[in-house]
Amino acid sequence: SGLGRNCTLFDTVRKWAYTAVRAHRGGIYNTWLDEVVKHCLSVNEAFLEPLPYSEVKATAKSIATYCWKKDAYCYQEFIHRQSHKGSIGGKKSKRSKSENSERTNEPWKNLGISQSTYYRWKKLGRI
Repeated sequence: SGLGRNCTLFDTVRKWAYTAVRAHRGGIYNTWLDEVVKHCLSVNEAFLEPLPYSEVKATAKSIATYCWKKDAYCYQEFIHRQSHKGSIGGKKSKRSKSENSERTNEPWKNLGISQSTYYRWKKLGRI
């Protein structure tokens, strides 16, 4: 009977959560999680033998996390944050070209070979 209650709780709340997450767009995840926990607890009260709080909370967290990550608005915010962090990291890690480096002088052009061939031959000790 435990499996039936867990599945019923999960299916009932997840269907509600797919649309309810829209009201929390731009908000904080913990507020959304609290809302899902409250809804799970109210559904759990309808059972003759309610599930323990730990199971209700685990189910609520699973539903809240999935819906939060799959919501298009939250996903776009995540993509924006990651691209911003990546651009900052890319700017910090760029090195200036040295006057005497192989890449600046491009010795492979003098040999009439590609850059990858040049470095392959160099690794093998042919150059």
